Amino acid sequence: MFIFSRLIILLLSLGVVTCAFAREIPWQLEADKVVAQKDAGLVEASGSVFLFKGDDYLQADYARFYPDTHWVYLRGHVKIKWQEDYLQAEEAEFDLKNKVGWLKNGQIFLAKENIYFKGEQLEKTGKDTYKFKEATVTSCNGERPPWSFKTSEGELTIDGYAKLWNPRFQVKGKPVLYAPYLIVPVKTKRQSGLLIPQISHSDRLGLNINQPYYQVIDDENDFTIFENYYSQKGFMHGLEFRHTPNLVTKGLWRFDYLKDKKEKTEADEDPQFQGDGLIRPNTDRFWLRGKYNGYLFSPEWKTKIDLDLVSDQNYLREFHSGLSGFKRTRREMLKQFGRDIEDNDDLTRTNTLSLSRNWTNFGLDARIVYTQNLKYANNNLDPAKNPTLQRLPELNLDIYKTPIAGTPLEFEAENQLVYFWREYGTRGTRIDLHPKISLPLKTSYLTLIPKVGWRQTLYFIDKFENDPQDRDTQHRQQSRGIYDLALSASTEMFRLYDLETDAKLEKPGQSEWTMLKHTITPKLDYTYIPEKDQVELPYFDSVDRIGAKDQLTYSLINLVTRRKDTLVADAETNSTIINKDYLDFLRLKLKQSYDFREARRKTDLDNYPRRPFSDLLADLTLKPDRYLSLTSKTYYSFYLSKVTEHEHYLTLTWPEKISVWFGLDFQEKIDEYKRKRENRLKILNLGSQVDFIPNWRARISYSKDLELDQELMRSLTLTYLHQCFTLDLIFTRTDFEDRYELRLNLLNLGSIGG
Repeated sequence: MFIFSRLIILLLSLGVVTCAFAREIPWQLEADKVVAQKDAGLVEASGSVFLFKGDDYLQADYARFYPDTHWVYLRGHVKIKWQEDYLQAEEAEFDLKNKVGWLKNGQIFLAKENIYFKGEQLEKTGKDTYKFKEATVTSCNGERPPWSFKTSEGELTIDGYAKLWNPRFQVKGKPVLYAPYLIVPVKTKRQSGLLIPQISHSDRLGLNINQPYYQVIDDENDFTIFENYYSQKGFMHGLEFRHTPNLVTKGLWRFDYLKDKKEKTEADEDPQFQGDGLIRPNTDRFWLRGKYNGYLFSPEWKTKIDLDLVSDQNYLREFHSGLSGFKRTRREMLKQFGRDIEDNDDLTRTNTLSLSRNWTNFGLDARIVYTQNLKYANNNLDPAKNPTLQRLPELNLDIYKTPIAGTPLEFEAENQLVYFWREYGTRGTRIDLHPKISLPLKTSYLTLIPKVGWRQTLYFIDKFENDPQDRDTQHRQQSRGIYDLALSASTEMFRLYDLETDAKLEKPGQSEWTMLKHTITPKLDYTYIPEKDQVELPYFDSVDRIGAKDQLTYSLINLVTRRKDTLVADAETNSTIINKDYLDFLRLKLKQSYDFREARRKTDLDNYPRRPFSDLLADLTLKPDRYLSLTSKTYYSFYLSKVTEHEHYLTLTWPEKISVWFGLDFQEKIDEYKRKRENRLKILNLGSQVDFIPNWRARISYSKDLELDQELMRSLTLTYLHQCFTLDLIFTRTDFEDRYELRLNLLNLGSIGG
């Protein structure tokens, strides 16, 4: 009997390891019994066999190792760790050099992907590839996982896909769905293949199934094809192309096309779109959109493209949700490029190509802007009478505020050249030059900045058309000159308050407020522009009609900053230190204007008495901690003795338990000389997210027009959270549609649903 509690044998010292191991760390063996048979070219070990190299190891009751071929056979309670993967089986055989082999009645756990697959026969066919027969694949722990795929045969590639033949989707071991073949993603890197489809239903569009296919072209380019079926509309085909050739260049382009089974020949057929007076006789429907950031010749010359063209005025309102919908595109554009697109009910779509560069003291921006007007699509209005302006091109040269040498003065200017083209209406070129000179005066107590500017505008008209009678259509060259004055004065005062708390920080993690800083910033801004008759000039946009102004604006900003001291442990010195944290937790701005021109007005006094004071704005931001957040804007009229506008948003949070938010937007109906608001508006937004019992979450959103007593939106989402999957049940009701969605997210194996 060979009695040895733990025998450690270095295979290299016995001479049974070939020269292939001489260049790397050798495998080491621990076992209760080891026998080396040099003539047979093998080493046998039994009893608590432990073969290891670095962090990798193989463990079994019995092991047979062949040094010449680097193969090892293991039997009995086999456990293996290779890098981040864990394997166990009754029997196994592996090539230690190439890390390939097989397992019998075993299980493989891919820790990085958090995926288990177990079966009668499992093979590791390469560094990142596996094959298996009669196996179960899941992301869940336990003998009876909440969900799994039972498959007769399969292949799996790390950072790729699992290909399953005859898979049965199981819930608690019971089969509920079957498919002859299935591909599911098991990846953190990009790889081509079918993505999980989106499934939803709405009362307007019917059943919707959107199946995407993702294709990697190379490291810099990829595209996705969307085959999108609507039971009430037909098939929509989509293509999305993405490219990122370098760190400062990227583009995203998307095109969807639908041969609609239905057409709208009367505006009143659809109550949702009543009021726009437009019809949709077309069945060929599309949306082409995209954005691009890059450069021309060198990174200093930045290039941007915004593309947004749609077939009809109803397309974006109908196809709002889902993988091919307006909401997803808008969110993606904002996330990737930081630039928005028009709302889905906007009847104009803006397309821009721009080239810009900034130097030390000035910047140049050249662009072409094309605006699509959907009122003139599909022959709703006569395209030959389309007055929509196109800016072809527009050049902007801005001179930044720069000191004038040898003087205390500063110079700045905004200059623009635009050629305005339109199908119907006056066309021509406008040059607008607006230089300004300022004299900053700063002391310890006051900052005073007087400023004077001159605005010179030149017009070169190619064609007069559709102008009112009071417009000068006899002279193709016209000009306008007008000066403006401005004065800004501000100061800042602050005071520190030591809270002098008696509490002592004794344990790491304890904190307290120790100091407050109250800053007050009063400010005056005065602007003067003389009155000038401009009615005879061409009119393209608001630049062509500079209104007279004689107005003083005064504001007062209160800012409260707190200092919080927190006791934290310092591992290097094995002691505790005080961490000081500063937060602007309260900001209150009061602002109002006085209009001297309105105070002198002599016209229409019987209908509209003078009201030179604007509404008082109270703008409040409050965030003392993570439990409370409040933003509020209130406009109060001293003439009407009431609030004319509200914008409130309040969030209350009990971390990891419940959050509640409340929003109110209000606008009063107003009829004054300077402003008119024909309709009263009062919109209520409510919502809450509650983790009410373990593993369950409820989210409720509600929006209502209180003035019209009309519900705008309600949404309920129930989410079940599990270690290896989440299940969302979603119901959304808007004035457009009722939508139902079921989303099942099989963690690390994609999702099923909307």
